[in-house]
Parts: sequence; C-alpha cells; structure tokens
Amino acid sequence: ANKCEALVEIGDDAACIFFEIWYTSSSSTIRGAAKGIAIELLEKYERHLLKPQSCKCKKCTSGARVEPDGKDLFMQLMYLVRCKEEMELDATEMIAAADALWREHDFATTSNIFGLGPADFCSVSDGDWVVLIMGIMIMEFNQLLFPRRWPLQWGLREAFTYFRTHAFKGPPYDEEYKFHDSFYLVTHIAFAVSAYSAIKTNAKDIPWLFDYNRRSCLYWVKLASRRLSGRRPDLLVDIDGLAEAVDVMRGCGLTDGGYP
Repeated sequence: ANKCEALVEIGDDAACIFFEIWYTSSSSTIRGAAKGIAIELLEKYERHLLKPQSCKCKKCTSGARVEPDGKDLFMQLMYLVRCKEEMELDATEMIAAADALWREHDFATTSNIFGLGPADFCSVSDGDWVVLIMGIMIMEFNQLLFPRRWPLQWGLREAFTYFRTHAFKGPPYDEEYKFHDSFYLVTHIAFAVSAYSAIKTNAKDIPWLFDYNRRSCLYWVKLASRRLSGRRPDLLVDIDGLAEAVDVMRGCGLTDGGYP
C-alpha cells in the first residue's frame, strides 16, 4: 500500500521526467524504456489525483490525503495531459477534469491561473520565476496541442519582454543565494524558449542568455577543479547546475568538439 509513496511526494514531475527522456533521447532503447516507465507513472498518478477512492497509496488509504487547490491541480493536469497527448495515450478523463476546473475557477482570466498578471512581474523573485516560467510555457505548449481549449490572455511574449529589463545576478555564490536563483531562472528561460528541446534554438538569437550560461558553467568547472585538486575538498560545486548549463548548450546544438 505504500509502494507509491515516493511518486505521490514527487508528484507530476515523476512521470514528466521519463516523458522528457523519451521525448529527447536519440537512443531507441532508452526511449522505449523511458516511455514504459512514464506510462506506468502516469496511470498511477492519474488514479491518485482523480480517483483517490481507488488509490492504494498511504495518504489515500489512511485518510491523510490533502486535496490540492484548484490552481495546483489544474497545472498538474496541464503537464500530464501534454505527456499523454504526445505519447498518443487516452487523456479523456484528465481533459474533462481540467475543463471542469477551468470553468469553476474562471481560468479564462489568465491571471487566475498564475495568481498574478504582467503588471506584477517585477515583484516576483527569481526563485519563484522558475516555477512561473515553466507554468506559462506548458500553457503555451498546450495551445498547440489543444487549440482554443484553454486560451491565454497573456503568456511567454509578455514574460520575455519583461526579462529584457530584468537584472540577473552572476557568480560567485552569495549568502542569499541570489546567483543560485538567477542561474536556474536563466536555464529555465532557455528551456521555455526551446519548449524543453522541442524547438532547436540558436545561441546567437539570445546572446546574453547563453553568455551568462557559459560563464556560470565555467565558474563551476573551476570550482570543481579546485575541489578535485584537494586544495578545497569541502568546496561546494553545484553538479545539478553544471548539468543544466551543459543541457542548455546541448539544446542549441553545441558540443564539446565544436564549442570547447
């Protein structure tokens, strides 16, 4: 009854991770394995979200389940229906649930989906922007998969326009983690531009973004070198950040051979 505990804690990200592996890998073997895992996780998590009476997880069977609010549930469904639609799976029940939430919470007013509007962008922290930009991206993506079903009044255009005047903190690390938050916002802007590698990007199209990404990557490589040398064995090296920086480069066709 507790086999799905980790899945429930991770949420929709669990299935989405394996969906993205299936979506982007060039290996048919990896894609096949990832798709199988994604489908299994999608089915179990859909049951948890929409049919709790049939869910065997500890939270649902013990009565400790906390129902997500309308906005959170709707956004989770947006990520999940995208996965199902792209993998040509039946998303009828998820779509129906999303439609009901759309009407109930007046999500036709886009600011109700995200809890703010473009006039509020300047008050959003870089850390909060990471989640917000991905939410806007998936809503824009679903405009293509489900035309006119969940239309937006504003979206990535307004967000990207705002970022042209936004100040991003560069390395080194600081006690308030401003560089950390700025870096992850930059990488997620890159992911939004490419729709998670669905659209090939060109570093020349957004030179400031890729320059920031490259400088951050170089910063971590230098920190890693100092740590591995033994001079600073306790030095913090953000391996996840380094991986994201490399992923951004890979997403626009850069390789270690052609872009040392």
